[in-house]
Amino acid sequence: MKFSENDPRITAYALGEIEDMNERKEIEAVVAESPELQKVVEEIREMGILLEESLGAETAPELSEFEKARLEKPVRKAPKKTVWGILLSTP
Repeated sequence: MKFSENDPRITAYALGEIEDMNERKEIEAVVAESPELQKVVEEIREMGILLEESLGAETAPELSEFEKARLEKPVRKAPKKTVWGILLSTP
């Protein structure tokens, strides 16, 4: 099995997102034999940690009362247009 450093499976492996044990073992074997892929995996993990730390430190903006009220309102369905309504509204 061959992987390029841009293969999304390498990113998924580096971030611990590969659930299939056989696939994970295959990727581990390929990474173990490739210093280039080992470096890529390490860089991805470092970036993941950096993002987690910086984004985790951000506070979520508060919703205004107006925004909260809009979220609680049920969504209204648009009325169905009849053929006559479409024809009469056309200029």
